[in-house]
Amino acid sequence: YYITDAGKYSVDATIAGLNYKTNEVEVTGSITPTKSWNWDTKTTLRAYNTGSDDNFGRAMHMYGDTLVVSSPNEDTTNSNSGAVYVFVRPSGGTTWAQQAMLKAADAASDDIMGGYSSTSLKIYGDTIAVGARGADAGGTNRGACYIFTRSGTTWTQQQKIEPTTNDNANFGTSIALWEDTVAIGGNAFDYGGSSDTGGCQVWKRDSNNVWALEADVTPLASGLNASSNFGQDCSLYEDTLVVGAHTHNSQLGAVWVFTRSGTTWTEQQKITSGMSGNNKFFGAMCKVWDNTLVVKMTSDDTGGTDAGSVWIYSRSGTTWSLNQTLRISGSSQFSHYTDFRNNLIVARDISGNGNVYIWEKINGVWTQIKKLEGTNASNQFGSAFALDDNTIVIGEYDEDTVSNAGAVYVYNKSTTAELKFDNYNKLSLTNTPTN
Repeated sequence: YYITDAGKYSVDATIAGLNYKTNEVEVTGSITPTKSWNWDTKTTLRAYNTGSDDNFGRAMHMYGDTLVVSSPNEDTTNSNSGAVYVFVRPSGGTTWAQQAMLKAADAASDDIMGGYSSTSLKIYGDTIAVGARGADAGGTNRGACYIFTRSGTTWTQQQKIEPTTNDNANFGTSIALWEDTVAIGGNAFDYGGSSDTGGCQVWKRDSNNVWALEADVTPLASGLNASSNFGQDCSLYEDTLVVGAHTHNSQLGAVWVFTRSGTTWTEQQKITSGMSGNNKFFGAMCKVWDNTLVVKMTSDDTGGTDAGSVWIYSRSGTTWSLNQTLRISGSSQFSHYTDFRNNLIVARDISGNGNVYIWEKINGVWTQIKKLEGTNASNQFGSAFALDDNTIVIGEYDEDTVSNAGAVYVYNKSTTAELKFDNYNKLSLTNTPTN
């Protein structure tokens, strides 16, 4: 007999005509708060000025109680100039309110600030970095990165970063931000005159709040060549930077890991899947957190053509090794969009109406805990994600309450009370019958 409440217990029972009795046992316990995901309840967020084809939810990121969402086709100032919406919630709360809508001071038509990549927007503390890959910064579609900062509840533009590059380089395709460091990827930069080699630059903010180039890691990437699209994605964690090049080596793809000592960046390791053939696109998204690296391979054919997979690496010392590979039976381009933060991985599969799979690291093993299904394939459910330990935000940039205006959905962990026993909570009738 198992006890479900604290208290004093004894058992006096008759079994097969014989009486059994235990001594009185006191079981003590305490109520301990636990958290579990509340999948049946979600909060839907939309831009206050929702407009057709704005694509709200194309890119997202969160830090603490602040969530930022891009709308790259927002055209308040000029057509498709783009905007970023800032939402905040009270500490420990789940109710979000819009705090600001941010526009570039020189917003121009087709700058598409915050798109079309789900990796082009980041927040850290009171700083937002957002790419505008279509900005004509000294040429056509060279790209730029805008920095906004918050004082109290007021956001202002701090700087526009314009890397020196070629036309159509698309700098700002990917953005990574950690404290006073921002990395900017431009997947179509013709580095060294080689078409679409790609590039990634690291900029640092000084004590006067001025951002300056600290390093260009492009020449540090061993074996990098034309048509690699280096900078398709980038991710920062403290002094570790990872950069993906999904079309490198006949589109097999690769990821480079760089580390910083002082102001000097060096390559730590080049990572490939080890697969043969072509068109695997390993590294189109790569996310680092502490000593874990998550990489998507959208066109992994294991289990079916373009089934897709997620590769998880762990660092020991200075060496990265494959730890686990995630696959879904019957999937189509699984990992099409992927994100990772601490103990959570989310990834999209485009089969059906679009599915989002969620893994949590439990006892050291990545375990699938949920599959969420979209309702309309054309809405692009799972097109971007934002995460913390207790929150998952899922974008659907073509959601059409207003035609293709877009929306995002917030899922939370809820606190429940659970009785944790301090003493053994089982009574066993093992003593001799009393008669």
